Amino acid sequence: MQKTFNAFEKATVKNSAKAVAHYQAKNDTIDKKIKELEAEKEMNNAYIEQYSVPVRELTGGYDPLELCEKVSRGSQNDWVFKYPTTIVPPVQTEVETEEKKEKEEKEEKASTVENSIEDETPMFENEQSSVEDPFEETQEEFPAQGDDDTFNPDEF
Repeated sequence: MQKTFNAFEKATVKNSAKAVAHYQAKNDTIDKKIKELEAEKEMNNAYIEQYSVPVRELTGGYDPLELCEKVSRGSQNDWVFKYPTTIVPPVQTEVETEEKKEKEEKEEKASTVENSIEDETPMFENEQSSVEDPFEETQEEFPAQGDDDTFNPDEF
């Protein structure tokens, strides 16, 4: 089955093709730029790795950017150690961190047991609580009005 277009349909298809072609050309240039940028990024990552590996071996796993910071002084940029030149933060291995976590968990469990024992100890009769009852009425704050309990509207 063959489709024939009238003049209006032909004009619509032509105008749509013109609009789509412009955006398709933009997409093609963007795809080309993305491929170029990805290739450049891979090359940059190779350079970074090439310079970082010896520093990581020297420092025990630290990246150069973790140990230095960029300081701007006018139009010049300098790189300064974050730490003194003789001190490098200690590198923790997975075994050390696991041991520390286990030790902290044991200490936490021990402290919770001690706290629960302290909470259960009864207070001796000779010890007084340091908490005062705010609702306790004293004679000094509220003096007695009278002995009779009759209502007198003139008092108010």
